[in-house]
Amino acid sequence: QKPAAAGERTSLLPIPSAQATNTNSTANSTTNKSKATTNHLLLSTTLSRFGSRSWEFVTPLLLLEWYPNSLLAPAALGLARCLGTTLLSPRLGSAADGGLGGGDASRMMTVAVGS
Repeated sequence: QKPAAAGERTSLLPIPSAQATNTNSTANSTTNKSKATTNHLLLSTTLSRFGSRSWEFVTPLLLLEWYPNSLLAPAALGLARCLGTTLLSPRLGSAADGGLGGGDASRMMTVAVGS
């Protein structure tokens, strides 16, 4: 049996050469699938964040277009967002931390559901 190259997986049991080639191709396809999944996840996150930030930027501009000569609508939108975040964040945090039964188990459930 040949010595393993740097970064190559080795097994404790000797593997016949035909089976070794098949095992390496399986490991390579698994690695390629993992990279593809990671790339898709990164692309999805990037596009989602871009869309969200774009909407947050454009909404006040649309309000200015619909209600010209007044900053009241964009100001009210900003105030509503700020108040909503300030008032709802503690309740949502409590629900995430202990609302599902309390303790570390519910935190792990929140992480599992969120991922």
